[in-house]
Amino acid sequence: MRFLTSFAVLCATLVTLAACTDENRISYLDLQGRVFIFNPRLATATYVVTLAVRKAPPAGSKAVATFDNPAGGEPLRSEQKVRDGQARIDFESEPLQCVRKGRTYHFSVTLFDAAGKELQTVKSEITSTLDQSILPPAPLVIGPAYEKNPALEETTAKDALRQRQKCPA
Repeated sequence: MRFLTSFAVLCATLVTLAACTDENRISYLDLQGRVFIFNPRLATATYVVTLAVRKAPPAGSKAVATFDNPAGGEPLRSEQKVRDGQARIDFESEPLQCVRKGRTYHFSVTLFDAAGKELQTVKSEITSTLDQSILPPAPLVIGPAYEKNPALEETTAKDALRQRQKCPA
């Protein structure tokens, strides 16, 4: 009989502990995708990260993404407010320089409430399958009529190529 009583108390304790929620373990965001986008028409490479909103964060929350800067220096930063009922959050970095094939770049997305308290951080990495040297040195076309970019024949293209040569190894 004593065994059954002890067992019942143990089960009740486990159920109580399972019902408790730790505020720090709540998963608001779930990483859905991460990729480099190489756009030859615009001669740009960017990070794109998509997160699903699994649980609605408190009103006034914002998400802040930081990305490794392939050219070196300070990390790239982007932030956006999380709207009520928003199903996903998409981040696209500013155009990048010096992306190397096979190199792994890190990023994180941190969710803050309206008071600035950190709610969740998602960390991951992206490995590029292409080298930025595949892109033209300047956009191929300009304007709404997609006119040929005269900069491809001018010094702008040469300057862009020189910039790529200065990239960290």
